[in-house]
Amino acid sequence: DRLQVSRDLASSEESLKRLADSFRYGRIVREGLSIVIAGRPNAGKSSLLNALTEHERAIVSDIPGTTRDTIEIDLNMGGYLLHLTDTAGLAVEADDPIEQEGIKRAQEALQSADLVLWVLSPPLGNPAELRDEINTIKAMQSRDRKLLLILGKDDLRATVPAEEDPASFAAHYLADVPTIAWSAKREEDLASLRNILINFIENDQLETEAKTDPSAERPSEHGLQSQTSAAIVTHSRHKLLADKSLQQVTAAREAVDTGLSYDLIATLLRSAVESLAAMSGDDVSEKLIDTIFSRFCIGK
Repeated sequence: DRLQVSRDLASSEESLKRLADSFRYGRIVREGLSIVIAGRPNAGKSSLLNALTEHERAIVSDIPGTTRDTIEIDLNMGGYLLHLTDTAGLAVEADDPIEQEGIKRAQEALQSADLVLWVLSPPLGNPAELRDEINTIKAMQSRDRKLLLILGKDDLRATVPAEEDPASFAAHYLADVPTIAWSAKREEDLASLRNILINFIENDQLETEAKTDPSAERPSEHGLQSQTSAAIVTHSRHKLLADKSLQQVTAAREAVDTGLSYDLIATLLRSAVESLAAMSGDDVSEKLIDTIFSRFCIGK
């Protein structure tokens, strides 16, 4: 019955896709999540780093350019390893050689980040700086870089002119960027940010509507249980093998649907099984092949 075989193969496709898609989560579990805090000088990046680590790890000052090098800190959040990097402010012009080197290192860190926390705070700066900031953010988006816009120093929002309001600026020029208001003086903002970060790890989504949740320090029930209830791919080689197996099963289903010979289907399925066996280091026995083919009513 080709229809039943097609349904069985479609079910196998779904399982293999979940396995291949688990690589992102598995890599984070194994290696940690790389988060880079970026923005212009004096945006409040170091205050954000200190809040996340709950330690005064970076010097905080009203003087722009206080952080002139990258500061790297490992942090456990909800059972996950985070690699936090605080960077030098990305200025349009930097004459100081040390500041230039700091900006260079910041740009290098951005290239390898899993997630960028871009801090935008009042005062917004001159038009040239704002254009540069918009272009930088949009360039990262075009490269599929995951980015969360942090509207910093939000406790000062009521005191700044409308043209200096980061929220209004973001809504007008960066409406498609996930955004969260932030103040180092509000504990609930830290809880919300942690909740967002854990949700990003577990579900690959930046849900900025996440509410303050007492369980924010723990992996969510949905995300963690759904990932740990099945196999998780943690190595790039295994990801490639899972992708290859998925491609072969998809080709086999399409062959069934178009009425191609069972000999071709059998060959495709054998290749799919061999790819899966290579992931676990097992040999593909003739008995296993016979069992699989008999389930699909296919003769070798």
